[in-house]
Amino acid sequence: MPLELISMGLSAGLGFIFKLVATNQAAKRDQWDYMMKKGEADESSRNSARQMQNPAAAYIRRFIVITMMSILAFIVVAPAIDPTLTTNIITEIENPSFLGFGGGKQIVIAMVSGIMYDETIRSILASIIGYYFGTSTVK
Repeated sequence: MPLELISMGLSAGLGFIFKLVATNQAAKRDQWDYMMKKGEADESSRNSARQMQNPAAAYIRRFIVITMMSILAFIVVAPAIDPTLTTNIITEIENPSFLGFGGGKQIVIAMVSGIMYDETIRSILASIIGYYFGTSTVK
């Protein structure tokens, strides 16, 4: 194989590789520029929304949050204040069957007294905190 043919083949291959790298860098630069423009648009949208907001809206949100958290705190603490308060917990138990006979579901109601803090109260508190303080604290 002549030396000129090898030289032409190598230069064409290297030219292709360099062109591919340059194209990828240009695509990354365009993507970066797009992300920066999108971030600036989001920030300007937030600023315009803040300017249009009613000044009393913050007090209304605070009132709603304080009211909801007070109700939830009362639900959790009230049985400790008055021990005669009870809570009914309804559970469904699956009864085993034998060869397809029997079984079924049974509903059991248990009375509980004392402080009650279950998953529902935790999720409600997380929702309130997430709404009021932003989604960065609740995940």
